[in-house]
Amino acid sequence: IVASSDTLYELLKSIVEEVGEKNVVQVITNNSEIHAVAGNRLGETFPTLFWSPCTFQCIDGMLEDFSKEGVISEIISSAKAITGFMYNSSSALNLMKKYLHGKDLLVFAETRAAMNFATLKNMYSLKEALQSMVNSDEWIHYLLPKKGGIEVSNLVSSLQFWSSCAAVIHITEPLVHLL
Repeated sequence: IVASSDTLYELLKSIVEEVGEKNVVQVITNNSEIHAVAGNRLGETFPTLFWSPCTFQCIDGMLEDFSKEGVISEIISSAKAITGFMYNSSSALNLMKKYLHGKDLLVFAETRAAMNFATLKNMYSLKEALQSMVNSDEWIHYLLPKKGGIEVSNLVSSLQFWSSCAAVIHITEPLVHLL
């Protein structure tokens, strides 16, 4: 049904007629072009009815688009390199738990895009603890030599990485908060 805007329009129209035009104020659908065409036609057929796309999907789409932009994509990739190293090594995970006082880097959210930005914000809030960790003797002797250890150390110690994180968080935080 959702493959055709005409069929979707007819389905929505029949539902509005069944419920009663006076009983329907708003119809909220997906954000696809097919849904938009059907929703706009529905609004033309029933002038007292409002059609709107799903706000959640719109905001998530905006975050997804942000995450594909060059610099933002690089920051997310860097953050994933850090979390990947930490969660794929029991030694790194144990040391992280020690320095972060049991806190996690990853923050779970409704969508992947929201999770990326929420995790970035959380990671930024734990910046000092992460920097202390990569400067510790335990890290330098046991984890730095491991594959990826130098990359993580360099990222966590990088002023440019953290200032870029702050900028990305500043831009995306209102949208993540809305979700």
